[in-house]
Amino acid sequence: MNPRRFSSITTTYTQKRESVSYTLIKSSLLSTETQTTQSPPNESTQTKTEKASKMFFQKSALSLLYAAAAMTLLPEEAAGAGSNLRNKSRRLKKSTKCTIAVAVELRLDPTVDPGEQFECEFDEINSPNGVGGQIYPIKGNPSQMAEFKKMFNNGLIKPGASELEVGEMEAMYDGTAVILNPNANVPDHVTLPEQAGRRLAVTKGEKPILFVRVTDVNGLVYPHSAAVMGDNVFGTLGDPVNLKSQLFDCSHGQLEVIPGDAYGKETVPGVLDVTIDLDITNSANDRYIIHNAASAAAVAKLGFSLPGPYQQVMFSVEKCYTGCGWAAYAYINSWMSVYQAQYYYMTGVQVHELGHNFNLAHSGGLDGATYTDHTCMMGNPLYSDDVGKMCYNPAKNWQIGWYDDRKDTFAPPADGGYSSNTYRLVGIADYPNNHPVVVKLETGTTNDYFVGFNRATGANEQNDEADNEVTIITVTSGVGTQYSQSFLKAHLVQGESYTITNFYNSGKDLVVTANTIDLDANPAVATVSLQLGDVTPTDPPTTAPPTNPPTAPPTAPPTAAPPTNPPTRAPTAAPTTAPPTNAPTAAPPTNPPTAAPTQSCSTMDDATCRSSAWCTLSGGKTKTCNSVDGGGGETTPPPTASPGDGGGGGTDCGAFNWKSCPTDGGECSLSGKSCVSSTSGMVLDGCSSISDLQTCLDSGCSWNNGQKYCF
Repeated sequence: MNPRRFSSITTTYTQKRESVSYTLIKSSLLSTETQTTQSPPNESTQTKTEKASKMFFQKSALSLLYAAAAMTLLPEEAAGAGSNLRNKSRRLKKSTKCTIAVAVELRLDPTVDPGEQFECEFDEINSPNGVGGQIYPIKGNPSQMAEFKKMFNNGLIKPGASELEVGEMEAMYDGTAVILNPNANVPDHVTLPEQAGRRLAVTKGEKPILFVRVTDVNGLVYPHSAAVMGDNVFGTLGDPVNLKSQLFDCSHGQLEVIPGDAYGKETVPGVLDVTIDLDITNSANDRYIIHNAASAAAVAKLGFSLPGPYQQVMFSVEKCYTGCGWAAYAYINSWMSVYQAQYYYMTGVQVHELGHNFNLAHSGGLDGATYTDHTCMMGNPLYSDDVGKMCYNPAKNWQIGWYDDRKDTFAPPADGGYSSNTYRLVGIADYPNNHPVVVKLETGTTNDYFVGFNRATGANEQNDEADNEVTIITVTSGVGTQYSQSFLKAHLVQGESYTITNFYNSGKDLVVTANTIDLDANPAVATVSLQLGDVTPTDPPTTAPPTNPPTAPPTAPPTAAPPTNPPTRAPTAAPTTAPPTNAPTAAPPTNPPTAAPTQSCSTMDDATCRSSAWCTLSGGKTKTCNSVDGGGGETTPPPTASPGDGGGGGTDCGAFNWKSCPTDGGECSLSGKSCVSSTSGMVLDGCSSISDLQTCLDSGCSWNNGQKYCF
């Protein structure tokens, strides 16, 4: 039955609850059930089939009416009739099951812990409305929901694979949720089939993805064409940084996203347009109702249940109007993710959500918040279109399987003695080579540590925190092979150390030291030493080096020639040679003032570019520093114009990114990937003055969530 039709029936019965005859409905159902299935000897096979079909549909329709009436009962009424109702439900369906789905939101405020939300995903056989891929929240009492959380954390629930026997639990379905019998014991009804029906968390090979562009009943759809959306996900029109390119680069070609084949139903390769019969601005329509309607519309258009032949399906809705505060959400170890508004095109958000589909959890920062680790896409990511060259942290890199041949492990010796080792680590952008990418520190618990070199280059060049430092990550469970929250514990520059006390419950401390970080090497290398316990605690103070240097060097230098010669030669040579004369008269006074304005903007670092009066940073961190006069290389200071007036008192063109730049023939026009003023040719920065994330993004700008600036 159509979900909206079922909803209409439920509403009707709710409005007329006092006049509904529960007894009549029950009697009708029972009279149908008691009709004999035995046929007269002379009845034809066709007649038997027709009667059987008629009876099936009568029973199905009546059972839905029966359930609808039951759902309108007050609690005291349901108490008397509930057991009979549930028994009839089980008699009609021997054992309804659902796959346990676990959703995680990407909150715009990284200090908010969204937690995991436990839900039921139905296939077409078990679905209450006959449509596969429908997902409903599970509602139980506090102890039942705590049991879900406990089993999930202990690995006893595998999202996307474990099943919940909702029929045997005598659970109810009210059209919007699965409501558990408060007396049901959750662990008794969670099963894990021996053979999962889907390949989950696939991180290697070709990955067909379907992107679904959703339009509501009033025509509300995010105002990017299907072609632009496809470009932002698959790079089909040359988008430089997108989901496809970033996963390909982070995996070094081991994972290749391809547009899913919609068998002639797609608008452009990989993008399917659907319209839902819902008003998404209606507060009654929460995210479950909307994504189920979108999923059903896609199923109706494609002719098969989702995920079908696709490993992932991404849904885009125009905006969130009910229960907001999220940029996107995804299902762990699953196929589905949903994006609201402009967040669909942000590479950081895409890679973050697909990370959840890959069974990766959030990563918290030094502050202990859920996802403030900005060395990792599983922290709160970069909010930008083309600023997204960033991968995962060492714990996620251990789990994801892309660098398995460049992983190493440190564990205490079996005899409990002292131990040490030194590793030469490279960043993931420099994989593969002969050096490890990540080292796991075995703690003897499920809370292991992972050490890596956060090299900011290549696929990770726009990393948002601790560039070119050694990072240390810990996980809360799962020994690095399962879904587990991770936390950044330390990031070390050369010479710094981090101590893990009582490592492996050995009574000894493990000291992790970044001995050297050589960025000039090819590839760049961080030499990291691990020292468990103090092997020779008394040797350094008693050796000769501490005594010899103080006695010999202090006497030799004062009496030897070197200290005398440099002072006498340098002062006489320098004043008499040309350089001292030229520098004061020509170079210092004249050249610096002319060199600074003629310095190429493209050679400036981000901070210098932002402070420059004649250059502007287009795109943010590690992106291009351009001349505000539109020139490409050497520049002179800009013509006088106050920022924000477009150079001619009109529109601030710099407030727009290249995809939102007005192209209606007004003052602003698109030049390459910059929105420029047609009156002055200037690219004026209207983004940097914005201080909050939502205003920044609503203005068409990009947001760096680690360093908290708009660009």
